[in-house]
Amino acid sequence: MQGRSIKGETAGKVKDALQKSLRKLKDAQVALATKNRELEIEASLEAVRIIAMGMKVPADMLDVCRIISQELKKLGVKEIRNVQTAIIDEEKASYLNYEYFRLTRKKIITRVEYKKRKDVVAFVRKMLKDPNGFFTKTFKGAEIKSWIKYQTKTGQYVDPHLKKIKSLHYYFYSIGPGALGVSSYGPASKETISMFKRFRNVFQLAYQRFIDLQKAEAQAREAQIQLALERVRARTMAMQKSDEFSETAYLLFQQFKELGENPIQITIGIFNEDKGVIEFRITGFDGSGSKIDQAYHIPIEEPLLMQKIYSAWKQQKKSIVIELTGKELRDWINYRSKLSGLAESGTRKINPGGRRIVSVGFFSKGLLSISKPGPIPGETIQILERFAGVFDLTYTRFLDLKTAEAQAREAQIELGLERVRARAMAMQKSDELAELIDTVQKELTKLEFILNNCIFWIMQEEPPAAVWWVAPVNKTNLPQSYQVPFSDLPYFNAVFDGWKKRVAKWIYELKGKDKKKTDQYLFTETDLVRFPDEVKQAFEKEDKVYISFSFYSYGGLHISTKEPLTEEQLDIINKFSRAFDMTYTRFLDLQKAEAQAREAQIEAALERVRSGTMGMQKSTELRDAAAVLFQQAQALGARSFACGFNIWGEEKKTATLWMAQESMIQPPFTANSTEDVFYDFYEAAQRGESLYVKVQEGKELEAHYQYMSTIPVFKGIMEKMEQAGLSIPTFQILHCAFFSQGFLLFITYEPVLEIWDVFKRFAKVFEQTYTRFLDLQKAEAQARESQIELALERVRARTIAMHRSEEIADILGKIFEELKLLDVVLNRILIWIFNEEEKYISWWSANSEVESTAKSYRVDYNEHPVFLTYLEAWQKKIPLKLYTLSGAMKDSWEDHLFNNTGLSKLPKIVQDGMRTEGTIFTTSAISDYGLLMAGSFEPLSDENTDIIQRFGRVFQQSYTRYIDVQKAEAQAREAKIEAALERVRSKAMAMHKTADLNPAVATVFEELDKLDLGMLRCGIGIL
Repeated sequence: MQGRSIKGETAGKVKDALQKSLRKLKDAQVALATKNRELEIEASLEAVRIIAMGMKVPADMLDVCRIISQELKKLGVKEIRNVQTAIIDEEKASYLNYEYFRLTRKKIITRVEYKKRKDVVAFVRKMLKDPNGFFTKTFKGAEIKSWIKYQTKTGQYVDPHLKKIKSLHYYFYSIGPGALGVSSYGPASKETISMFKRFRNVFQLAYQRFIDLQKAEAQAREAQIQLALERVRARTMAMQKSDEFSETAYLLFQQFKELGENPIQITIGIFNEDKGVIEFRITGFDGSGSKIDQAYHIPIEEPLLMQKIYSAWKQQKKSIVIELTGKELRDWINYRSKLSGLAESGTRKINPGGRRIVSVGFFSKGLLSISKPGPIPGETIQILERFAGVFDLTYTRFLDLKTAEAQAREAQIELGLERVRARAMAMQKSDELAELIDTVQKELTKLEFILNNCIFWIMQEEPPAAVWWVAPVNKTNLPQSYQVPFSDLPYFNAVFDGWKKRVAKWIYELKGKDKKKTDQYLFTETDLVRFPDEVKQAFEKEDKVYISFSFYSYGGLHISTKEPLTEEQLDIINKFSRAFDMTYTRFLDLQKAEAQAREAQIEAALERVRSGTMGMQKSTELRDAAAVLFQQAQALGARSFACGFNIWGEEKKTATLWMAQESMIQPPFTANSTEDVFYDFYEAAQRGESLYVKVQEGKELEAHYQYMSTIPVFKGIMEKMEQAGLSIPTFQILHCAFFSQGFLLFITYEPVLEIWDVFKRFAKVFEQTYTRFLDLQKAEAQARESQIELALERVRARTIAMHRSEEIADILGKIFEELKLLDVVLNRILIWIFNEEEKYISWWSANSEVESTAKSYRVDYNEHPVFLTYLEAWQKKIPLKLYTLSGAMKDSWEDHLFNNTGLSKLPKIVQDGMRTEGTIFTTSAISDYGLLMAGSFEPLSDENTDIIQRFGRVFQQSYTRYIDVQKAEAQAREAKIEAALERVRSKAMAMHKTADLNPAVATVFEELDKLDLGMLRCGIGIL
């Protein structure tokens, strides 16, 4: 028994121990399961935490909801319908719902207005009242149907499984201004609700991040909206013209697109209650947002849309939403397309289901509207209202601009008219009418007229005709007037009738056969044949033109355009026409005054020439008269190369020309009447012509000036022109106006037909004064001859007074002096005396550098070409020798003289003067004994050459006397020597004793001293 008892006791202990071990194991299993569950929950919470912390935008809340749903499922929560977050906006009485539906896997964002259902209001209040509040709601039976209806009406997503379930359970925990909730198709356990609360706690961290993101998003959205508003504000503030309104509509369209909207169309409308219309600027009908540069006016009474919009505006509503569907929409589109002339393309595409929603935002003077095929979100309407508010501010500027624009336009027109008036008032001559029509065309172009041409018509009633003044066509100037007689053509008949009636605004459509016949007549039978070809082509190339006229007393202002002018443009043309009408009277007065002024100008020019010639005291003043003639011809518009007087020689075989040009008065020169153009002048004179005109150009002109260069004086003129940088003409017109003793020659650069009569009048005036000139010339010749004879006589007198041969230098100096007094310009004068026996010459010179000396210089005969030239002329007894020293030949000759002859002793100043002189023209009068040579820097005239020859002849006489004096000197010397010998002889014959030698020696010394032998002493030696 005891044994059994012990065994029983042992078994009990084992059992207890075993049970205790089992309890510990069970507790350990429970603890392990709890820990595992906790780890699962923590892992799920961490998954939610990770995705929540990774949110970038508020829409990422949907992923948070999805992850919570998935993790709850993993944790064994069944019948989950959705997980959602509701963000409450008390100001808007709505909340933004982020929902994830497990079975359909849909992610939905919906804004819900919570005041439309009591239980939703209770939910919102609970959540807002307690930051840790918990709200639950269960729907069963009919309540589920009511809930489905509510969700449908408020635009929420309707879960398709709701129709199959018996109950719907919502569980929400507050997160402050929002809630985290879960809904299920069955009731949740306490553990599930407790676990969901932990998810809510984790979500709190994510929600704070969401709030930050939401705030940043709202700020970014506001910045985006503000930027759009600023762009619209900046564009409207920058408007310069009212038609830029269309660009504002286009810009609004673009801004709405950038803000996430895709409108069909944007419109800007301005109410005009006085006219009962709304003026619209719109974007394209096709939904592209294209800019349409046109305004449209729709009556306020239009019933489909305008009446509703106008009524809301009058009620001062901020906005209105109008929906058009079906027939209403089709009628509106048809009405609008007919009104605008623009068809709406792709209507089905942009209006799916035949529906259009128009949201209109109002401002004080009008409206902005946006059109879409579907609902327009409230935020978009609010943005539209904000755009309208901005537009209200900028529209005031637009109205100011419109007013300023009209004023600026009027000021621009007035400025253009003032420029035309100023140009008309400044006219000094009639051909400035071409410049006036040019000014009119330029001013109309500035006023945005697109012109083919612009013409003044000066009308003539009998027979019907007009003078045209045409503005430049395609930059081709037309500075002349054109006579256009009227043909019996419809166009001319209509123009003439319009002028007779003085129609202020007249338009004619010139086209087809009418235009072709008109053009053909104008360019074949009127002055318009003179139009340049490019101008004719410009007129003829247009198949149709609109001719607009504004007629006035004297004619009309003609404007040709490709399109008819607007009423405003016709008003402007009328203003310009009236301005011209007022100034044309001044033009006619000017024309009369111009003719009188021209005649006075011509008479003044004739009088200046007349007084210039009548006032001449000597013939050389004819050069001055030529200068006066040149100046007067230039002043009268004859732009000339040269002009002057031309006097016939004997039997008109020659003509002496006294000419002047721009920068010089030419020295006179003589031309042969049988050569070059002078023969043409001679022939014209023989025919009795009063004016002969000849055009010279090309090779003919080159040949003419080649001939002129053979005339020495004119060659010098050409050289002077070249030195002065002047050139001979490449085209010239010769005008010879004849008078009895010669002709006036005018050489112009261009045709001057209008001055031909003036040239003839100059010739008549000169003919009257030339008789006086001839008298002067005769008296002058007599005075000159007396002057020359007096000079020659003074040289003769000095020669006769010569007592010694050294005085020949004084005679040479006297010749130099007298020639200067006779205005013969010389740089030096020389006398060469040839000694054929001893082969040398004696060189006497009078120089400008020093006074004349009595010294002559020996120059032996040599082979230098210069010397041989003069030697040959003297040996052949050529009366006159002209020779030019220049260049290397001159240098060589001077080197020879100053190195190899007695001229090496010539004063240095004279040598330097001779070397530094350029070309020297020598004129030598040859005599029996040698030559008289005059050196000058210019060739001597014929008259001065004759004077040199006459002085040469006087020198011949002087030198003959010099030889006689020299011979008498020798004879006197011989007689003096013979007398001295005779006295010595007499003394010697009287000696009686040796002592008488001393007196005899004294007598010899005395006689030798008288003979100027320069002795110091003398004696007699007896061998």
